Amino acid sequence: MKKIIFTFLGVSILFVAVAQDLNEQVTVVAPYQPKLTDVVYKINRQPQTLDTTFKTGALRYDIISRKVITSFGTENIKPARVAGEPIEKLSPLHARAGYGNYKTPYAELFVGSLRSQKWQGGAHLKHRSSQSTIEPDDDDNAPYIYDNSVNQAELFGSLVTDKVQLSSMLYFNRNRFSILQDTGYPVSPKRIYSNMGINLNLEDNMLDPTKFRHKTQVNINYLNANVNFNEIGIEVSTDIGKQYDFGDHFSETFIGFSGEVNMHGAVCDSLSFNSNTIKLQPYVSVNLKNHRFKIGLKFNTYSNDSRTERYMKMQLAPVLDFRFNLVPSVFAVYLGMDGDVNQYTYRYITKSNPFLDYRLSTTFDYKPDLQRQYYAGISTAVSKRLNLKLQSTFVTYQNLCYFYGTTGLSAFDPSYGIISPTPRVSYRYVPAYITEKTISCVQLQGDLSYQWDEKFSTHLMGRFNYYDQQVPYRPIHEMTLDLRYSMQDKIIIKSQLMVGGDFYTNVMNEEKLNKTMADWSIDVEYRFNKQFSAFADFNNILNQRNYLWEWYPTYRFNFLVGLSFTL
Repeated sequence: MKKIIFTFLGVSILFVAVAQDLNEQVTVVAPYQPKLTDVVYKINRQPQTLDTTFKTGALRYDIISRKVITSFGTENIKPARVAGEPIEKLSPLHARAGYGNYKTPYAELFVGSLRSQKWQGGAHLKHRSSQSTIEPDDDDNAPYIYDNSVNQAELFGSLVTDKVQLSSMLYFNRNRFSILQDTGYPVSPKRIYSNMGINLNLEDNMLDPTKFRHKTQVNINYLNANVNFNEIGIEVSTDIGKQYDFGDHFSETFIGFSGEVNMHGAVCDSLSFNSNTIKLQPYVSVNLKNHRFKIGLKFNTYSNDSRTERYMKMQLAPVLDFRFNLVPSVFAVYLGMDGDVNQYTYRYITKSNPFLDYRLSTTFDYKPDLQRQYYAGISTAVSKRLNLKLQSTFVTYQNLCYFYGTTGLSAFDPSYGIISPTPRVSYRYVPAYITEKTISCVQLQGDLSYQWDEKFSTHLMGRFNYYDQQVPYRPIHEMTLDLRYSMQDKIIIKSQLMVGGDFYTNVMNEEKLNKTMADWSIDVEYRFNKQFSAFADFNNILNQRNYLWEWYPTYRFNFLVGLSFTL
């Protein structure tokens, strides 16, 4: 523990030393604005085969930033009007369809309303599946038979008035995961997850920051699994506040209050589970010329009523965020601390690992995910095209969740609903929690992005994680390289290289270190005109046999080709 703290302090001091040694002449350019690269939207814009969609199974425990009300506004500028300036036409329909090896059909449809100042609406449908056989690397094993599918349906709309904006979405997802072997023994019983719900969002539409600001979100979700497991969740969050003028130095002071209530309940094998969290946070945010400060305090209450325990506890977590723009729009140093409480819901853990044991009633439990993090870093615009960000983070976890692999023999498998005369061998995972001690981690991360007009852009991200003990399925190092190139808006090429590994597995009380995995993909799109285009996706170009989970091999080289149409 002490070694980790000293390591974190040493890296933080190094960042400060780098910030102070700034003697070279720089040119002030546009403000550095970190943004999600275009590859983030890759799954929506460029279809991928089902196998490569499911990335590393390690649960992510980074404290997720929540979008809060903008504290400060900018002075309105009267826009210049160009005579006869055309308005970009909106498309009411966009359809994509394709087919790939490993028997992979793909279809996606977007339908939306035309431009309106008062309301918008639309729908989204998507299907992607894969039914194929994978030859094992070991000649002693039988081939694997995959039968996976992902189905999505969404209806969304929004209504805008002079003061507020109301938006909503109805959604339904049905995903299937099944892996068999030719011997007839299931590697994992078939898993079918049906998820439906509604999202509601109400926020103010004020341009004046001195007016009362508010934003409220409601999410109701229901999840059913074919292992006799049902879960419902109700999540409500709100953020309110107002900007005040306290003199020359504190003319832009925003005082706000945020709250969040999460209620989850589940029923499995006649057993019930309930868990609730309440989060309250008053905060103050101040702009001092080129610097920004935020101070707050979180009051987090969490309770659990399950088969193993019943309790109600509280966590106090100070929130500090200081950002110093030492060279405006060019070089900034930031540091702070935060804390949070999240719930290990069934919906949350199955997103990371869908191959869970059907006897989950004996292992599943609502455990609170308690986190505290301390961070420091720098962000700089090296040039008008090159941006760099370095950050070191020290994180502590309580009740850290991981997955434990196990095998079993049973004559009855409820996932298949049959009784076999020969006991079936199945390989499954059960969630486990590290409750006896606090896990600490030092995380070092760097982001480098380069933009050349609208033709070429690239983004490189690297992360190193050092834990004070071995945590299964948590990669020690990760790297992602994204490239995008556009040739006269006719040919668009996207490439992504993901490297990660040196992570431990825990199967039947046997721990081992897995090798580094790499996945390189290239997507190419050719636009015939504004209506028609063709695309081709190539995944796992290095043709590696990766195991995201023990017993579950991924596809080697695979591709998908198709056409798209825009009305």
